[in-house]
Amino acid sequence: MTYRTLLLGIAAALVGTTSVIAKPATTTVVVEAMISDILSGDATDAAGPFSGNDNGSLTDAFLNSTFGTNYDWTWQGKSDDGGFGPFTSNPDTTNGTLTLDDAISGPFILSLKAANSYSLYYFDDTFIGLTSFDFTTLGVSQNKQGKAQDLSHAGIYAAPPPQASPGPVPAPTPNAAAAGLAILGLGGLRRR
Repeated sequence: MTYRTLLLGIAAALVGTTSVIAKPATTTVVVEAMISDILSGDATDAAGPFSGNDNGSLTDAFLNSTFGTNYDWTWQGKSDDGGFGPFTSNPDTTNGTLTLDDAISGPFILSLKAANSYSLYYFDDTFIGLTSFDFTTLGVSQNKQGKAQDLSHAGIYAAPPPQASPGPVPAPTPNAAAAGLAILGLGGLRRR
């Protein structure tokens, strides 16, 4: 068997058993409110729809248990706040684009609220510098005819970026150790 034949065999086996989903290269992320679509799309994870409202009242415990995280989440605001919160507008439609005042990097959670329900979309720390989200409310809330309801508001919960763990403390160099011993020796001579 040649090296090339072996590589082709491995590649064929991997293609048959592995699928890879690439993160978007642009700063706009498509957010579809259908949970099955989101899980194979741009957000890291999604949950919902949930009954009720998300007006910044969701607890750290609820958000962390929903997404398996351990962050201190901070409510950034919602699109129907005065000045639109962290967004440039509040599109009251079933689909469109939400644009942010400033770029955001993960980890953060985008919430979409329509009628009496909301859905949550978790973006991990691999998402950097996002400026807008294309959305649809189809999976958030539907009327009795199965039609998506207009967006009431979008909101964002942000978490501080993960802290880099400190590196190992370097061991003293032989010269530093010798200097330390010399100082101790001089201190001992002085006492006599």
